[in-house]
Amino acid sequence: MVASSNRLIPVSVTSALTHQSQEDKNLRTQISHQLFGKKHRLKSSIGYLQEKLNFKTTGIDSELK
Repeated sequence: MVASSNRLIPVSVTSALTHQSQEDKNLRTQISHQLFGKKHRLKSSIGYLQEKLNFKTTGIDSELK
């Protein structure tokens, strides 16, 4: 699953008195596999997550990859 979002954070009582924006990009994937025997069951899975976050304001350009 790939998710992407952009936000403009308006000036308000709960935020700073400057223009703020945030951009998120996320990739999540998971693979599962099961083997059934006569007496036993073997289950394995693997997952992967990649996140990119960029928060911008007047004095800050914080990019996380």
